[in-house]
Amino acid sequence: MKKGAKVSPITKEQLYNEQERKHKQIFIKEKFYPALCDATISVDEAGFLLQAMTSLIMEEAMNTLRTTRMKQVRSSMVKKLTKGDERVLQIESLISLFDGLTLFDTRAYVEGMKAVIEQMKIDEMASRKLDSLKVNWDRYLTK
Repeated sequence: MKKGAKVSPITKEQLYNEQERKHKQIFIKEKFYPALCDATISVDEAGFLLQAMTSLIMEEAMNTLRTTRMKQVRSSMVKKLTKGDERVLQIESLISLFDGLTLFDTRAYVEGMKAVIEQMKIDEMASRKLDSLKVNWDRYLTK
């Protein structure tokens, strides 16, 4: 380090991230890798086992999406979506429409609605006259 150079103080987040990284390294070196070595007889088998574990974890995650109902996560979602928002009741009402559905099914509806709105915008812009747009020249020409 150069003489007289300023040293930046370490933030709590940086300290946490460094501790987390060290914890993961210790876990991998001292527990995970030795257990993987014990559980397999070759490098290829270890690769296949890890791939199978990854696939099963994803399958379990998908099963959770297919079994967890929106009602179970509604209050948490409302809190995250409405921090300081005046429309808490409306957003809660919107989310509660899906109470009987799974997270997986609800996600399909939400993504489907996003796609429909995008198509509406495309259709609207295709037939809309240029002079019907709201123009704010001060905003557009200041760059």
